[in-house]
Amino acid sequence: VVEGMVGVISCVLHDGKSGRGEDLFWRKDGTSFPVEFMRSPIKEDGEIIGAVVIFHDISEKKALEMKIASEHELMEIYLKASGLIIIFIGLDGIILDINDAGARVLGISKEKIIGMDWFNNFVLSNVRSKSQKVFYSIINDKTKSISHEINKIMDANNNEHLISWSNAAYKDEKGEVVGVIATGSDITKEEFLVDELQKVNEKYQQTFKAAHVGIAHVGLDGHWLDVNDYLCRMLGYTKEELLKLTFQDITHADDLEMDLAYANQLLEGEINSYHMEKRYIRKNGNIVWIHLGVVLLRGSSNEPLYFISTIQDISQVKTLMLELEAKKNEFENIIRFAPNPIMIYAEDGTVIMLNEAFSNLSGYALKDIPTIKKWNENVVGIKNLIDKEMIENIFRDNVSVYAGQIKVITKSAEELIWIRSLAPLGNIYNGKRVIIYSATDITKMQENEEMMLAQSRQAAMGDMIG
Repeated sequence: VVEGMVGVISCVLHDGKSGRGEDLFWRKDGTSFPVEFMRSPIKEDGEIIGAVVIFHDISEKKALEMKIASEHELMEIYLKASGLIIIFIGLDGIILDINDAGARVLGISKEKIIGMDWFNNFVLSNVRSKSQKVFYSIINDKTKSISHEINKIMDANNNEHLISWSNAAYKDEKGEVVGVIATGSDITKEEFLVDELQKVNEKYQQTFKAAHVGIAHVGLDGHWLDVNDYLCRMLGYTKEELLKLTFQDITHADDLEMDLAYANQLLEGEINSYHMEKRYIRKNGNIVWIHLGVVLLRGSSNEPLYFISTIQDISQVKTLMLELEAKKNEFENIIRFAPNPIMIYAEDGTVIMLNEAFSNLSGYALKDIPTIKKWNENVVGIKNLIDKEMIENIFRDNVSVYAGQIKVITKSAEELIWIRSLAPLGNIYNGKRVIIYSATDITKMQENEEMMLAQSRQAAMGDMIG
């Protein structure tokens, strides 16, 4: 008997409590198998005289649990890798799960969506009856699946979206229908729809159907195992041509090392997925900028099988970003050499930039005041002078705000008088909302005013005496 079971029996004999649990038994050949046990004391005249322990082999139960966990993990990988909307709807029309892409389209968090009634909350009333008929036809096994079903839905902000749906019954391990998998592509801004998609085998169906991004399965050596039509069009190759190549063959040389490093980290289990911007070389030699997302599909024994990649053409976005970066650099140069003190900081309070006038007058560099809180407390000496509510009001109203007059204690302990204004600049720093803090040093002006006031008083007193 194994040590654990001896402990179980001793426990019953000692405290007389019944119970159940799980343990491992070892065979004579050194292999083990899981068991579930129930223990009860044997009493005679109120005294514990022994114990009864009943156990049974639960190997099949554990194997089934591992299989379910593996299938769940596989589904999670598909949900991450796919750019499609994927929703799991229960038999009562309640949303059981939704991927990130679906939550973005519906304009509400996944946590809030799960548990909501799909038809009453998101399907337009004029198509609700039709959608419910399709739904019940699938769950009653009258229809195996529906492809290219186009209708409108309403998101949480009352915006309409035109969606191309592919729906199929979702069955449990017993083969019983427990809901519907709805896979959709938002085609609201499309001028036309693809009339017919190339049929793919069932293994790839959920990933490749109706996709408006490039999707590929890539071997561990980099060879393309399967690609969708969108990716072929993006790169200018036929499917047959592309399947003869590796992703290394069409990746820009300057981007290949980083891509391979990330792929190795996936294989080593150091990361679960990676995203990067890189360049592919089209068949005609032109460069296309893409956003790449990659996950690694593993088998039941955790062995790596192949990569699942989503590829989105971002050439136009990249061009705009380069133009914005050039404008941002031009803007920063204007700020840097402006004659008045200027600070730029993010909505979370992180100071992004101080211009030369700010540092020269205050004596502080960016490393001295990394946050607006540090500036408020250590320089101005007033806590929460610029608080979160003020920042939110600035972005809400989108106007410049006069923030009043303050006393600045410089790094050399000199006192300066500044008047300040704040204005929103939008998301110009890596998507962060930022504020420009502009000040005017009126120290000398105030000193002159005080001197003139003093002189005026002296003159007035002289007139009175004279």
